[in-house]
Amino acid sequence: MQSEIILEHVQLSFDIIHGKDPQRKDEFFLNLAAVNLLNAAAKKKEFKKIAPYKDIKRHATYLFSLWVADHTLAEEASYDIADKCLYIRCHTLQFSFHYIYDKYQPIVGFIQSEENKATTWDGVKLQPIAVDILNIAVEKIRNPLGDINDKINEIKQREIK
Repeated sequence: MQSEIILEHVQLSFDIIHGKDPQRKDEFFLNLAAVNLLNAAAKKKEFKKIAPYKDIKRHATYLFSLWVADHTLAEEASYDIADKCLYIRCHTLQFSFHYIYDKYQPIVGFIQSEENKATTWDGVKLQPIAVDILNIAVEKIRNPLGDINDKINEIKQREIK
C-alpha cells in the first residue's frame, strides 16, 4: 500500500532541493528522493501550481551535473538521447527523469562521451512509492551507519507486484 503525498512532503522536498548542495552519496540520494516526490506531486491537481515541472527538471539537471563532476555521488548515470531520459542509480534504486535540460555543459560533454553507456529501465516505478523513498532517504541522513538495503528491497518488491 502506497503512502499518499501530502503538503508536508512537498514542502520538505522543496526544503531539501533548495538546501545545501549534496556532498555525499546519502545527501545525493536524499535530493533524488525529493525530486522524485515532487515529480509525483506535480501530477496531482492539488500540487500542480506549487510543484511546476520546470523546477523539477531544473533540479534533476543540476543533480546530473553534480554527478558528472563527482561519480561517487551515485553508482551510475546515463542519458538516453532517443528517449530523452536521464537514469541515475543510487542505493540500488534507478531514478529516471524525462526531458531534463540536456543542453548545458558539462552534461553535453558527458552525453556525447563513451562514458554515457546505454541503460535499460529496471521497470520499478518510483513515483508511486515516492513517500516511502523520501522517508528512507531522511532516515539514512539521520542514521548514516544504518543499513537501508532491506527497506529499499521491500518497497521495490511491493511496487513490482
